[in-house]
Amino acid sequence: MLETLTDDELIQRYVQNNDSLAFDALTLRHRDFICWHFDKKCPQDAEDLAQKLLMKLLKKLSSYKAEGKFRAYLSVLIKNMLIDHWRSKSQKIINNSFSDSNNETILSLYDERNIERGIDAEQKLKQIIENLIAQLPCQQRMAFLLMHESNFWEGKQKLSWHHMAALNGISPEQAATLFLKARDELLLKNEDIACEELLIFMVWSQCQRIDKNQKFTMTYFANLLGIKLNTFKTREREAKNLLKSWINRSN
Repeated sequence: MLETLTDDELIQRYVQNNDSLAFDALTLRHRDFICWHFDKKCPQDAEDLAQKLLMKLLKKLSSYKAEGKFRAYLSVLIKNMLIDHWRSKSQKIINNSFSDSNNETILSLYDERNIERGIDAEQKLKQIIENLIAQLPCQQRMAFLLMHESNFWEGKQKLSWHHMAALNGISPEQAATLFLKARDELLLKNEDIACEELLIFMVWSQCQRIDKNQKFTMTYFANLLGIKLNTFKTREREAKNLLKSWINRSN
């Protein structure tokens, strides 16, 4: 019987009688529409976003005006959720990478107009940052990635060889080879390790740690590398300044 009711009638039953079956019938009717939009624009987080949208509907339907335009109402909610989601994702990357003074420069690349054009803002941001990071001088790149990646990845979201390779402008196979070479040289107490080898080894090993309660500070990394704290700070600051200037030129 519920299947024969209009969207507005189902919403009215849910709002007035707290009829969960009416809500289920309503969301089931539009589930493919919801999932299609999230799958198209943000496939990795589509399922989570769909669940969040349903939770939002539970709270917002009481203020919905029954005008026979529920599908249009859903479209607005989906668009706003995607904007918030991409901004949140972008901000998380930026907060781990750049000072607040440069946030607006980067976020301006990913405004509502881009989303309306169907551009995957999250993926575009990732591509730009990864391409620029790979161009940094080795020592600066190491300082930047140790601070950025070790603090960014959590739990099961551990760094992958493909991601590590992209950040360094090499193939996953090359990254793995450099890691093994550095590991063997360290085991042999060979102090003459190439910068690119040491970079891969240090960043990979730190990012694979499951326990993120450990202190991933500049002092911690400076001690690991056997350099002065001010030296590490300088390298990391120079890396940020270079990335900022490149991003500003591309904007």
